[in-house]
Amino acid sequence: HIEFGAHFHAPPGSAREKVRAAYSAGVRRLDGALGGMGGCPYAAHALTGNVATEAIIAFCAAEGIPSCLDARSLAHAEDVRVLVFSAPVRELMLAAALGDDKQLRRMCRTHFDEADTSKDGTLSLEEFRAMMMDVYRELGEAPAEDGHIQELFTRHQTDGKIHFEDYVLGAKLGLQKRLRQYSA
Repeated sequence: HIEFGAHFHAPPGSAREKVRAAYSAGVRRLDGALGGMGGCPYAAHALTGNVATEAIIAFCAAEGIPSCLDARSLAHAEDVRVLVFSAPVRELMLAAALGDDKQLRRMCRTHFDEADTSKDGTLSLEEFRAMMMDVYRELGEAPAEDGHIQELFTRHQTDGKIHFEDYVLGAKLGLQKRLRQYSA
């Protein structure tokens, strides 16, 4: 019996597709790093790091796959990591993404295309809600209240749908606000 595992480097937003492909191929041991810390010196893009443990856990939760990790221990490890490094790595990566429009658009495109179940290039409120829940899980955060998601949708929608450019603009504004709150 041979057990196969997988270890990936990925920029934010592309981890889920790599984890899904490995799991679909039968891999049941996936390496992760808290907050995606670490990286690959040969990567073409500075935002490429290890796949975040949080992204693996979010994938498992979304797919109904049991995980052997204890959520409280994982949260404690994340707190210790933040204390040691003074800032959540994902905040630093998101700050870098804001400075690289091409990378930010690629991250947004990954989330947007996964959520666009009708494949019409727009998101309904239901698709937007599901996507936002995935984004919060990927960031390792508690999901936003439904009223807040509804407010975001209303603010950025056109004709009752969210178009990709509207989503990118909303993502930029949201990340800027989040980083301001962090640095305050």
